[in-house]
Formats: sequence, structure tokens, C-alpha cells
Amino acid sequence: MKNKIWILATLILMTIGFVACSNNKNTDDNTQSLESKDLLDSKGVRDLVVLVDGEERFYLLEGKIGEDKQMAYLHIKEAIPMYNKTGDSQVPLIAEIRLPDVWNEKINAKEYISVTLDSKTIHFAKDANGDLIVSGAWNAVFQYEPEISTWEQNSIYKNQPFYFKEYSKGLNEVAFAKAGFTTTKDIKQSGDDVSILYEEVLESPFIAQDIASKDKLNAAFAYSATNINDLKEKLNSQAVKNFEKYQKDEGFKYNTQSIQNSSVDYIDDKILVFSNIVYNYRGGAHGATSNTMEAYSLANGDKISNKISDLLDINEQNKEQFLSTLNPYLQSQKDNIFSDALPLKVLPNVFFVSSKGIIFIWNTYEIAPYAAGDIRILVPYNDLSSYLKADSAFAYLFKPAQ
Repeated sequence: MKNKIWILATLILMTIGFVACSNNKNTDDNTQSLESKDLLDSKGVRDLVVLVDGEERFYLLEGKIGEDKQMAYLHIKEAIPMYNKTGDSQVPLIAEIRLPDVWNEKINAKEYISVTLDSKTIHFAKDANGDLIVSGAWNAVFQYEPEISTWEQNSIYKNQPFYFKEYSKGLNEVAFAKAGFTTTKDIKQSGDDVSILYEEVLESPFIAQDIASKDKLNAAFAYSATNINDLKEKLNSQAVKNFEKYQKDEGFKYNTQSIQNSSVDYIDDKILVFSNIVYNYRGGAHGATSNTMEAYSLANGDKISNKISDLLDINEQNKEQFLSTLNPYLQSQKDNIFSDALPLKVLPNVFFVSSKGIIFIWNTYEIAPYAAGDIRILVPYNDLSSYLKADSAFAYLFKPAQ
């Protein structure tokens, strides 16, 4: 069985890698410092934002870091995976803050920090209107050692002061519920007694904020749940059904894991986009991780196609030219890619939208070995405009900001 901590670290790093946003509006210049009493630990933050066990929370924020006005994504998540929970004690929390409009070329991802809340290094408070305020210094306190040196060497805003406040327009908060099912069975395997593990963790978003498309959105991705606890119960029921099917179809032959991680990847006044990362292990040397985009219209709750063929007009006549457009953006990663992968011959199967351009993704083994993970590049909209399908729901993103 693979090391579970490594699995969680992989999911966290991937999730960080695929974050993007628009909404680069003017923000309040107020960068006031909060008091030391607002340096909250996990329990303090849970109490402040009313976070129940098994719930995570996303906030869209606006403010400043250093002298730069920025939008920010705050994701408050549990630091211990569900399958490692013991007893009834509340799980420690992590705060991830990402700058969705700042692409860090050194890590091919958005600029971010990750902080264990029990380190008490970030200020959390609410103003008189009940809006969340987050401030501090742009320094990371990582849960896993391998992340530290990479962040220290590559962060753009390291040590800079920041002050962010809940964005005041439109959808600015999304809850996430986690639930699952875990069990073991002792069997005979090659004459030895072996304990076989089965575990599944499901995660789904939930919209509590009163927006016009709320009910349709929750019907699409939250089992039409009425609140976060209802969603947890529905997820748990689904996990049990999945186990019953697994037991009938496959039985306990090898250790089995399925871990789903969902997060807000992009949000503006028109669309809401999730990154869905799934890790599956079915015996063997290691599991497989995949990442897909799931997008919805905020106006009517309709799901938006995540097929590249519905975004860009690529055919046999222009395929080679399109791939040649992508080649330069892979040069910085050529040491991690198969020697015969460049110039590109394989179209990416996954894309994400961002405020700066399209993020293309090649999943594990498509153009690089397992150790390299997935390969991603950000290509500016200007470089792709000649391929755009005019009727794409994402076409408005290709237009220059006014």
C-alpha cells in the first residue's frame, strides 16, 4: 500500500497547480493590521466561520499584497485525510491562499502560500458587516517538508505583507463536504493472512449563498442537498453504494483506494469552475491521478463543456500549426518530458481557463514519465484567438479587458 501522506501531498500540490481567476477589480486600499488576538488556530477559525467537521470552505477575496492590488482565493481545508481520522476530536486545518492573477513561471502555477493554522501566523477576523478579513506576511508554514525548499526558492511575494477582505459582489463563498467509506477484510493470500483495505473519499461543493442559479447548481453537483450536513449524508450513502458494487464486482483481491479532491479553480461574474482531482489505486506499484475541469454558468446553472474541441477549432489541416504554438511554452520543462515528445505530437486532453490564458494539461504518461507528474503550460489568449470557436461559452475570456 502506498504511503498515504504522499498521496495527500500529491493531491494538495496538484490542486495548487490548477488555480486561476478573473475579477481583477479595484480593491479597498485599507491594509490595516489586525490585532494579535486575531492570530487564530484551527479551533478559532472553525468557530469564526462556523465550519463543521468534514467541511471545507472557499472564499473569494480582494485586497493588496505589498503594493499590488490582487484578488485572492482562500481555501480552508482539513489537514488530515478522512481515512486517518481517529476519535471525535476536530481535525487541524490548513489555509491555502492563492493569487489567481499571478502566474509563477518557476513553478508553472499560481503564486500561493499554504499555512497550518495551528502555527497561528495568519490573522483572521470579521468586520462589522460580517465579512471575513485575512492578513499577515506572505510566508508559508507547510505540512510537508518537500514543499518548503521549492516555495522558499520560487515565491514571488515572499515576506510581503498582505491584507484581503471578502469580495463584495456576486458569489464569494463555496462550501465543500467530505465523506466516505473505509473497511478492511482479512483473507488468505499465497498461504498468508493478509488484511485488505478498501477506502473511498468523496468531496462535493455546495452553494449556500442566495444566487439565482443556486438550486440548479446544487442539483448538478451536490445531490440537491439542503445544507452541508445533508450533503455529507448523501456522500456517505453514495460511498456505501459504491463499496457494495465493488464487493460484488471485484471482491477483496487487493488494496483499493479512491480519493476525490474538489476545489474552486476559477470564478468570475459569469462562470464557476472546479478542479476535480481523483487518485485511484488498484494494487500495483502506484496509483493513478487525473484532473478534470468542471464548469457551470452562474446565470442559469447549466454545465459548460470541458472538451477542447468545443473551445478551439483544431483539425487535421491546422493541428501541426497549433502544436507548434504550444512548443515554446514547454521548453522550460523539457528535462522532465520524454525525449521524443518535443516537438509535440500529442494534443492535450485537458484544459482550464484562467484570467491570463488557457492552461493545457497532459496527464501522467502522455508526454512525461510518472515521476514528472502531469505537465501543464499557460498559453495567453492572444496566441490562441485564431483557433477560438465563436460560440464557445468561454469566448468572452479571449477579449481584452476593458
